[in-house]
Amino acid sequence: MAKKLSGKSETKRTEMKKSTAICKSLGLKQEEMAMLLNITRAQWSMFESGSRGLPKHALPLFAELLAHMNSDQVSSKIPLEDHITPEHIMRLIKENEYMRLLNAKKIAALEKKLEAEMRRSHLVEHLKKIGESKKAGAALFFQQLIKNVAPSKIDAYTLLANLKLKLELLEYENKLLISKLTQTPQGL
Repeated sequence: MAKKLSGKSETKRTEMKKSTAICKSLGLKQEEMAMLLNITRAQWSMFESGSRGLPKHALPLFAELLAHMNSDQVSSKIPLEDHITPEHIMRLIKENEYMRLLNAKKIAALEKKLEAEMRRSHLVEHLKKIGESKKAGAALFFQQLIKNVAPSKIDAYTLLANLKLKLELLEYENKLLISKLTQTPQGL
């Protein structure tokens, strides 16, 4: 059964959570927070754990930090719009174009390979129809063709589907980048 906390312990826990939250939201480590309040790291650590209070000289600054953190002035949002320049977007568009060209080349090469596999598959079907040849070499070739056709064809079709999806995504990304370029305040 859990122990019921006294009112004093609950207050210390609340203070500790606030102090940890302040440290975290200010992006400070324990040592840095202690230096800011002109106390030792051990004193700050004991305050965070709830085993001790802050020294009197640190209370006004700590109260001010609390008030600052609770005010509307503090925003955790990073204004990315200020850092997105037309030059940056143009660089992204060029990278996107390169990736689309590279992907299109891979698709073309894979489609060529699949066409060869398809011709090979038709040959295997034809050889099945006419039966085994009298020559041992032809029978061995026939067995080798059957082994090679199925697995590589499945892998290639999966890869082709993935490449086509990636190309489609790159095309959507390009459209998005172009729309962002027209929306930037410093547009070209």
